[in-house]
Formats: sequence, structure tokens, C-alpha cells
Amino acid sequence: MENKMGGPWTKRKILKVFPRLFDPLGFLLPYVMTARNVFSAVARGVANWDEKLAPAKLVRWHQWLQQLEELQQVRIPCCIKAQVDLERAELHVFTDASSESYATVAYLLTQDRSGTRAARMVMSRGKVAPPNNHSIPRLELMGARLGIQLGEVVQRAVKVPLSDIFYWTDSLNVLFWLRNENRRLQTFVDNKVRQIRSKTNIDQWKWVPTKQNPADLPTRGAGPGELARHELWWHGPSYLRLPPQDWPQAPRLQPCEKGLRELRKVEQVFVHFGNPVLAEEEAIFPFNRCGTWRKAVRVARLLLSWRARARRQPEPGEREGEKLLQKQIQLRYRQAMKQPTEGRLRQLGLHKLGPFLDEAGLLRGRGRLVHVAALSRDTREPLFLPREHAGRRLLIAHLHREDARHVGGVNQTLARLHEQFWMAKPRQVVFRVLQECIPCRRPTRPREGPLPDFRVPLPQEEPLAFTHTGMDCAGPFRVRRGRSEELHYLLLLTCC
Repeated sequence: MENKMGGPWTKRKILKVFPRLFDPLGFLLPYVMTARNVFSAVARGVANWDEKLAPAKLVRWHQWLQQLEELQQVRIPCCIKAQVDLERAELHVFTDASSESYATVAYLLTQDRSGTRAARMVMSRGKVAPPNNHSIPRLELMGARLGIQLGEVVQRAVKVPLSDIFYWTDSLNVLFWLRNENRRLQTFVDNKVRQIRSKTNIDQWKWVPTKQNPADLPTRGAGPGELARHELWWHGPSYLRLPPQDWPQAPRLQPCEKGLRELRKVEQVFVHFGNPVLAEEEAIFPFNRCGTWRKAVRVARLLLSWRARARRQPEPGEREGEKLLQKQIQLRYRQAMKQPTEGRLRQLGLHKLGPFLDEAGLLRGRGRLVHVAALSRDTREPLFLPREHAGRRLLIAHLHREDARHVGGVNQTLARLHEQFWMAKPRQVVFRVLQECIPCRRPTRPREGPLPDFRVPLPQEEPLAFTHTGMDCAGPFRVRRGRSEELHYLLLLTCC
């Protein structure tokens, strides 16, 4: 073979050989998939297309070439509908996968008026496993999705009314994922399961033993000689010719360890409701999981709603969720107010503002504007905000985004912050938050002005080039010619 191809085997020469085997319906898929797997294994280890391949990598390839002569033994039946008086037709699609590839094969099961049932192969497809080291359960799920695609193709091509369509797999993991309703799956598996369930009914999926699965043959490969006398490949498993009640039943759907890894871990959240109204010292709100202050307020209000329903109390008001978050942010300050000392207040920076707890349990301070009745209470008695708390970033970003609409810089955001809150050395905190604001950092392109009327000709007009001309000039430019210098000017003419 090396002499016929003109030199040693390379990746390029292998790719020139096996695609010449024209098999659009996949009757020889077990034999073709062997060549695809050989090329995939060679291509992953060799970068140069014209590099000579090592003899150890060509063992399976030489075996595949020696089996080419056996293709003469393969006889493909042309008719897939043997009965003249057809009474019922069903489509059965089998799927399977291995570490190298995944495949699917479809059979048309027909029944005449006498009750005789016959199954014949219609089409098959196979793909090489992607080089991402996917687990076998994931590849079997990809094979199931490929089976859905094959079933759609056969339904459009076969001019026979189909009574039912069934999909068969020997993977208990795939059946478990498809029937799962309670547990969330990993993103890769969840996307494939959604695609399959959107196009099929869960009752259409059946279990088949591995030894009776014809899709197993392309995943492990077979020569033409074996393929010619393989009854399972051409006519499917024998139980298809039996009544449906005699078909194999799936065992208990218990996935393997790799299949269980695709289930997302359940996060348990414990909310403690005791005395006082909500034990903030014990239940710390997860500010880091909320992207915006508005979302944090919504989550906090949901927690309060659950508590109210459990205690059969009225629903909380609109501002109850925001008050809960403010209590969580002030937790350290309010704990210090239980046993206030001069040193403790000085350490927290509260000794100059006369801190006190209002009727809602929020820590406020009395400033110089306490007697100005025209101002709101938040301005006269601002709430304290610690500099190091995670919630202050969400609150400052909310003031900058919702109230200021990304207009203004640090000074304007500080002015809006001081209308309700007091924070020690807030400028650095506000500056860091504004530095993280993506809309403010993204440059905005100025809006282009409207075109003049002479720039937009009417449909019946055919303006010539340079009918309207724009002109600009520049210079002078000193240009050296030989030993002398000349002054040159630039005149720029553009067609409007």
C-alpha cells in the first residue's frame, strides 16, 4: 500500500483513503468508524500533516486496509417495506457510545394484516468522540441526542405513515437523567437533556441490553466479513418481532458514580427565626451572592414573607426587606451599642455623632441638622455604614446607578450618599465602586448628525461623481529636493 500511495503513510494520505468509501446511509458504519477512530488517534498525536507515522500507530490501519477486499461479501437489501398489505409501521432508533465514538442506527418495523412483523435497517450515523475527555455517560447522552436527529431525518425521508417512534439505549445513566424531575444537573448534561425532552416524550425511551443493542457495533468496530453475516445489524434485535409486552424491561435506574457526579449539590440554607424578630446576630445575609442592591432587597423580603407565612402573620411592608439589610450591615455597630464604652465608640468612629437606636432597631446619629424640620429624617439623623462591609458596595452602586443614572462622579455620588447615610472616610470607598462600574468605563460613541439633502439624491436623479465636492487644504510642508528645500501645500478634494 505504501508503494501505491507513493511513500510512507502520513495523516494526509490516510485522510485521502477512507473518505472515498461512499456510504451516505451508513450501512457500512461499523467498518467506516474504525478508520475514523484510527485517524482521530493519529491526528491527536502528530501535528505535521506530512510527517511519517510510526509503525506502532499503523497496526489498526493496516488491518483496516486488508479488510477492504471483504466488502464484496456485503449484500444490502434494497426494500425496507417487505409486506404488500401494510397495516402498521414503527420506527426504532438505537443509540450507544464508547470511549472512541458514539453512534445511532434506525430500523423500520412493519406489520402486515396477518400479524407478521419484520424489521429492516434504514440508516445509521456515527461520530468520533470529541477530544475533551468526556466520560462514557456523557458520550452516551450525546449519542442519544444524535439518535433524535437521525429519527427526524428518517421521518422526513420514509414515505410510510409511522404509528410510533421508540428510542433505545443501554445506558441507565441516560434514562435516569431523562426521568429526573427533582435534582438539577450540570450545565453540559442539562442542556442535552433539555434538547432531548423538547423533541421526545419520556415514554418513548426504552432500555435495551448491551448484547442486543445494534448501535454497539459501530462504537467498537467490525470488519466487512463480520458485518455481512451480522443479523443484529441488518434486522435489529429479535424481540422487535414480538409483542410490546415481551420487550425487555429496564432494571432499577441507579446511575453509576460518574453519572451521579452530574447532579448538582443541593445547598441547604437554614434561616433562624427567634426572639428578637429576626436573629441578625446568627443569620448573616449572603451579600456576596447578590449582584445588585435591588436583588438583595427582594431576597430579604422573601425571607421575611416565609417567616410571616410560617407564623401566620401579615405580609411585610415594602421597606421591611431594606430595613433587614441595613440591620445586617450595621450588625457590628449595633453589637457595640449593647455595651457602649468610650474606647469602643472611638475605635468605630461613632463618638462624635451621638449614636442611638431608633424604634426599628437601626443605628442613627444626631448631626448639626437635627433641628431642621424641613429635611427628611434620614438627612437629619443619618444611618451609619461601616466601610468594610460587603453590603456597602451594593448600596453605593445602587445610588450611582438608580439615582444618579451613571451621571456625575465621586462628588455627586458622595452627596447622594450623605443624604441618608454616614460613613467614615467614604471617598475612597466610592471611588473604588465607581471604578468597577462598567457602563461608566465603556466609552460612548457620539451620535452622528443627519445628512444634508444634497447628500441623499432622489431616486429619479443620477448624480455624477464630484457633483458636490468637499475641499480642505494643509501646509506648507518643507520638501527637500537634492540640496534645496521647497514649500509644498496639500489640497484634499472629496466627493460628498
